[in-house]
Amino acid sequence: MKMETSVLNIDTILSVTKNPDLRKFSSNDITLVLPVLVRACYGGNVNRSLAKKLNRDSYLNEQINDQMKYIRFKPDQAVMERVSRLNFELSKLPISEICEKLRKDSSATRLSQFEQSDEVAEQLIFVVSQILMLKRLLCLEKASLPEGYKFHLFHTESLRVLVINCLFVIHTNHALSGLSSISELAQIILITKSPWIFVKSFLLNLSFLYRNFLVVVIHVSLPPYIEIDRNSFILNLCNLQSTSVEFLSNYIVEYKVNPHLLFDLLIHKCNIESTIEYFEVFMHEMLFSEAKSEVKLWLRPFLKQCWKSKTAHCNMIVSSLKALHEKFRCSEATADVIMRATRLVKLVTGLRLLTQWRLENESDLVDLMTLKLNNVPEELFHSYCKIILTSLVLIPQYILDHAHEKRFLDWCKWILYCHGSSDNLKQAPHIETLLNIGIHFLHNRDSELENLVSSVYGIPINLKTDNFNRIRVFFTQLVLSENETAIICSKLPVTSEMCSKLVSNDFSYLPIDCFCNLMAKNSFEKNHVSVSKWIFAQTVNCKFPLHKSMIELLDNFINSVVNPCSPDEFQEVPFAEKEISTLFIQPFDTAKCEKLFACQTLMVYYLLAYRLAVLNAAKYNATFNVQPNRFGALSNSRQKKLSDLQYSEKLIEMIPIRFIIKKAEKFQTKMSVLYSKLLKLAYNQYPQLFQLNSSVSLKWFFENSDHNGKVASKKLSLTLFDSEQTPLPTAPKLMFVFEKPVKHSQDCIRSLLSMLSMTENDASNMLDAFVSVLPSLLKPNVALRIHNLVLDVWNCFNACLPRLLWMKTVNVLISNSNIPAKYTISDLTCDPLLVLKCDEKVFRYPTLLTIVIRVLSAFLVASRVHLSHQISLSSGDNSLNMGAIKDQEKEDLRAALISTQESTAVQMILEICLPKNESEKFENHSQSENSHDRLNLREIQGIVCSQIHQMFLEDSNIIKLLHFQGYDHQLLAVTTQGIPSMHCCFDFLPELLNQPHREQQIFAIDLVSHLVGLYTIPKAYSIAQLTISVMSTVVEVLPKHEISSYFKYLIPALGRIGKAFPPLCKDVSSVLFRVAEICWSALGAEKSQFSLYEDFSEDNENNKFANEPLFETLTECRNIFATIASDCLVYKLY
Repeated sequence: MKMETSVLNIDTILSVTKNPDLRKFSSNDITLVLPVLVRACYGGNVNRSLAKKLNRDSYLNEQINDQMKYIRFKPDQAVMERVSRLNFELSKLPISEICEKLRKDSSATRLSQFEQSDEVAEQLIFVVSQILMLKRLLCLEKASLPEGYKFHLFHTESLRVLVINCLFVIHTNHALSGLSSISELAQIILITKSPWIFVKSFLLNLSFLYRNFLVVVIHVSLPPYIEIDRNSFILNLCNLQSTSVEFLSNYIVEYKVNPHLLFDLLIHKCNIESTIEYFEVFMHEMLFSEAKSEVKLWLRPFLKQCWKSKTAHCNMIVSSLKALHEKFRCSEATADVIMRATRLVKLVTGLRLLTQWRLENESDLVDLMTLKLNNVPEELFHSYCKIILTSLVLIPQYILDHAHEKRFLDWCKWILYCHGSSDNLKQAPHIETLLNIGIHFLHNRDSELENLVSSVYGIPINLKTDNFNRIRVFFTQLVLSENETAIICSKLPVTSEMCSKLVSNDFSYLPIDCFCNLMAKNSFEKNHVSVSKWIFAQTVNCKFPLHKSMIELLDNFINSVVNPCSPDEFQEVPFAEKEISTLFIQPFDTAKCEKLFACQTLMVYYLLAYRLAVLNAAKYNATFNVQPNRFGALSNSRQKKLSDLQYSEKLIEMIPIRFIIKKAEKFQTKMSVLYSKLLKLAYNQYPQLFQLNSSVSLKWFFENSDHNGKVASKKLSLTLFDSEQTPLPTAPKLMFVFEKPVKHSQDCIRSLLSMLSMTENDASNMLDAFVSVLPSLLKPNVALRIHNLVLDVWNCFNACLPRLLWMKTVNVLISNSNIPAKYTISDLTCDPLLVLKCDEKVFRYPTLLTIVIRVLSAFLVASRVHLSHQISLSSGDNSLNMGAIKDQEKEDLRAALISTQESTAVQMILEICLPKNESEKFENHSQSENSHDRLNLREIQGIVCSQIHQMFLEDSNIIKLLHFQGYDHQLLAVTTQGIPSMHCCFDFLPELLNQPHREQQIFAIDLVSHLVGLYTIPKAYSIAQLTISVMSTVVEVLPKHEISSYFKYLIPALGRIGKAFPPLCKDVSSVLFRVAEICWSALGAEKSQFSLYEDFSEDNENNKFANEPLFETLTECRNIFATIASDCLVYKLY
């Protein structure tokens, strides 16, 4: 089949139908595509201007008129019936008759009749019959065309337009299109060896079949007797449309068919465009697209065969290299040339990995890989360098030649030291890539190196580490030593606004990755390179979402400071306190400055993790008797105690740890694993910040706040103030209205309500003013509403700045007019009982008492942790002078000190529950005018009992210690009824009853009598029996001068026991009789007989004892006995 080319193609035809310009076409060209042009002019009466230009030549008029009948033709019912009948008849004919019919139809007479026929229907029936008969022959595997048959229908020039018009009618009519598919038509055209002019005219006029025709030609099967160069035929077809090569190439790659044709198409495209760049781009996309991994496996055998046979396909790569090499020699490198060089080097390396081929002469490739480029866009230069460096890792054979190795070494030194100053390196991703390669080779991290190369190339790559020895030496000894790597890495610029979404240009490696790799192997410390300032600068240049490597970097840095591995004088220093404090002097309103909050969160994590590392190091030193420096005798500059490494408490005190952690809860998804680690560190080191009361107030603060951190105070306000928008008061105004809180009560309420809606910044500004007005609550007749609002506002401050609030609150409540208190957080942590040194009036106001007790509770917890840390640090610093036994003794002393401290605190707050005057005593219930004082005391007792109950739950040992120490008997009724956990006393009451000290025994008896009345359980019954037994012994051994003082507790206790357990009334009565006898005898009465059944106080003989204390004891015995007798009928037993 003769192939021809022409200026006509589908693109030009489509452009002509839209923009009628026929000047560049000859009459022959117009005749070739006349069917489609006529349809464009007259088919829909659309393009009148094109019709006028077609009529420029009179000889075309007749042909245009002939075309009109095909445009207007619509097959009717009769035609469709004839076609159906013809199809049925031909399907029944034997092959021999079909061959004979084909021979007859190809005669000159029959074709002349077809040409001269004026009826479109007759012409259509003839073409359909020819196609149907050829279809029958193609269905048979061994069938062939009849001997001597020539298919003149497709070969005759005069019939071409008629056949094309008939084919157009067939393929545009839905009822007829099933007679011949595009696949069958393509097969017929190829078998009949139709001339190129027919194929071209057919596709130009029926352009909607063009792409399907291309695909069909690739797949269509042909009989063995047909010899045709299918690839050449397809290439010639591709000339008919400019985008056909791209379409067909993508199709071949997608369905993985005919790789030979694929490369022929690429070469054909390059020949048309007179450039090899399209070949490079297409191959690059095909080899380095992760989605096309199967394509590489499909291409590998073909490519290997190409390299072996040295085909034209293989020469394309060599031609590309030579062309680029000439461009670099003749002119300066442009951006396009650099991009092409980068792509070509990557392509050559990829092909070498895929097929194991190599260039016969690699000089041109090495020249492209060692370009010293200046005045080129930085992004292109970085990309070029990364590809070259990773290509050396992928193909170490590039440096097998000593001359090539020297050139690569010079180039690496140039990009390292010449492209950027070694003292002030620019943001250079290629230098970071070089550093990472050197680091991974230095520490034998093959998997990380594989990840790095894969990220640069953009596809998964499996490195073969068998031949890494030479390239490892090249990077770790010739290009970079460990010392050079550490020094250069320390001079890299920090990444501005680093976050997890940020990647370095095209790849996900940043300077922080270099630091993490080097710090994991202590490379900086070994080579005396300080990185403290760099890490701090990077920490303050972070934002959400946090980069995952930041936590690892901080952990490694902390370890290098606390646990140095170097035996010489160099030691890394921690972050400076002054620099850290600058981060927290600024406002920490995260709604306005999210980046600042990210830095603050990281710094809080650093401080907490650093403190924990110091404590762990101290424990390690103490356990294994290790010297603090762990390297024997060192210089004085290195002889630092672990306690000296800690940050000052002043720095820790200024940081709002609790608020930052709570605020960070909203950013959990942006903090990777930092939030969980931060929460764990803070809770273990500062548990006082996570107490129940603090957590509840903080939860209330955040649940009632909007996105700006303001609390909606409207829910808490009175109806009187709902409609008023009171601004936040200034500090002087707040202090002014609280000078006379009774007179300015409404102003006080408005100010407090507005403070409930303050932001975090407002809280830091108003803290001093608010704390200073707390003593104003001690003034008489202050409204209860003001007291309650003060507590709510105090809770708001407690949510933001708890430790600072606690310290200032204590100092204000302790201060008097002459000597202001100046206790620090450290002072209160070391001695929490200082909190209770405030004015006694404070303890008679439930609001202030609640505040004091919360502060006391917080500092007790803080003291417990502080003592533990101090012992750890002292043990670590003096590990050689203290053995394990000594440490155990210190731990026991710490536990004893904590227990004593907390039990003392309980004793002191219990004393608050005692009535201070007659109006507070509940026995004076008849004085209704003093009911306010009694109810106020009852509320205070409830607050105290609630706190003691919480302390008992935290440490059950305090219960035992407290009751072995004892407290006022008046408080037993309060503690047993107000503290639910008092039932735990049953566990140690037998031991307390058996104490040798009489005071403890009496206290235990009184305690039992109060408990058994509340808990009538079997255990209580057995202890009550034991108590009566102890009482019968105690009454016998009491000295005469102690009888009255002790019996005033024992006799009521007997009554309570008897009332709780009636079966014990007989034993109780016996003890009462014995007590009465002892008292009677002690009075020296002459009457030897007496009876508890009689009222001996009316006896005239006994009136002389009426004022004696023992006589009152006898009277009380009789009253108790009378109660028991009336309740339990004990008198019947005597």
